[in-house]
Amino acid sequence: MEKLNEDLNNGIVPPELDFSNKLQESNIDWNKVLYNSFYRSYEFYEKRYAKEIAGIPGFDQVVRDLVETKEEKKIDPLTEYNNRISEHNIDGKIISDTVLQPTCGSEGER
Repeated sequence: MEKLNEDLNNGIVPPELDFSNKLQESNIDWNKVLYNSFYRSYEFYEKRYAKEIAGIPGFDQVVRDLVETKEEKKIDPLTEYNNRISEHNIDGKIISDTVLQPTCGSEGER
């Protein structure tokens, strides 16, 4: 804190307080930048299913068809999630994510 105050008193803006639009190459998370491309990939949908299902013959074709369908209909994960909410929101009541868990294809354990 003393260093920050000293820098400010000397007319120096410390990096911690520099909120300008200067991008530093080392701080960019390229996985977040490439998200729009990633959720249209085979690997994104493959990870949504349990490893036991992945061994079934023809699984790769099912996933490829799923990717193509999502691409054709321009369905991204947010749209898919919102569609699930609207299906369960019949009475205009607010629902929690626990209602959606049995229908969501997720990577985690339940």
